[in-house]
Amino acid sequence: RKKGISVQMAARELRFEWFERIRIENNFGFVVVAHNLDDKIETILINLTRGTGLTGLSGMKPLSNRIIRPLLFATRKKIEVYCSDNHITFREDKSNAETRYTRNKIRHLVIPVLQEINPSVKESVNETAERLSGIDEILSFYIDDIRSQISVKRGAATVFNIEKLKTHQKSKALIFELFSPYGVAGSVTGDLLRLMTGSTGKQILSKTHRILRNRDELIVTPLVTRNREYYEINDVEDFLAVPGIKSAGIKNAGPGYKVPREKWNASIDSDKIRFPLIIRGWETGDFFYPLGMKLKKKLSDYFIDRKYSLIKKENTLILESEGKIVWIIGERLDERFKVTESTSRVLNIESEDLLT
Repeated sequence: RKKGISVQMAARELRFEWFERIRIENNFGFVVVAHNLDDKIETILINLTRGTGLTGLSGMKPLSNRIIRPLLFATRKKIEVYCSDNHITFREDKSNAETRYTRNKIRHLVIPVLQEINPSVKESVNETAERLSGIDEILSFYIDDIRSQISVKRGAATVFNIEKLKTHQKSKALIFELFSPYGVAGSVTGDLLRLMTGSTGKQILSKTHRILRNRDELIVTPLVTRNREYYEINDVEDFLAVPGIKSAGIKNAGPGYKVPREKWNASIDSDKIRFPLIIRGWETGDFFYPLGMKLKKKLSDYFIDRKYSLIKKENTLILESEGKIVWIIGERLDERFKVTESTSRVLNIESEDLLT
């Protein structure tokens, strides 16, 4: 229910997650499964009815990631005959005979009608899928080249330059292929084109990603964001368990100590903080005293001034001590916790660019 998928699909995901755990735990190279030609044809027809690109029409691959499918050349009937001739017993899921599932409807109701039109329909569809697979490989190189010219990676986000993207907007097929890795279905392509001419803050959601218009960019990010993360830091070593924190340590300030100028490198007066520290997502009403300023400022106002996108705001994490914000991680320190001439010890934390 949470993922909006069928029981069969959920069970499939759980199975493959389990297989992958076994593979990793035992240092195996691959997981080998018994998908056959019938499974491949059914998948192609399912994808066709739901709307798909060339990849969906190419069907299952003999090798994808760590999954090997060595039986795609053989129909289910041929496998059953082989088992019978060689006295190999097998079990069949009793739900295979039901027609309430989409795949089973295709298997028991649609394919028999297609076989009346063409008895060799499975072989014919497979030959077409093989040709489309070759074309898909050629197209993938072309699409990847265009994508590299009009977009950049920023952490978990892919950012498209709208002006460059608009040079391709007359081709809906090209726009679809550019965004299909982000869960965009054919029916959403029109919404995507409208988003390119929309206003800042407009967005569309696919099953896996969010695409946000922010000024002259389209920012594509996975739907899962970090704004609900919460970490309790009881000592300096705990920082290293937080994703995005590269290093943390306490140093003596000394006369020759120089405060790093990079925003992702925070130098904090160690005597002004109290463990446990908290790292969390920002909340409405949060405020801090920006480094170099004497007046407090709401984080929401600070984000507006800094022209933060919606996604950037959602991904913002803060470091907190006794309810006071110490550092907007990767962005700006609080004036109250800065290193001064009287500082004896410095907590130095280096982060990745968490706000991309």
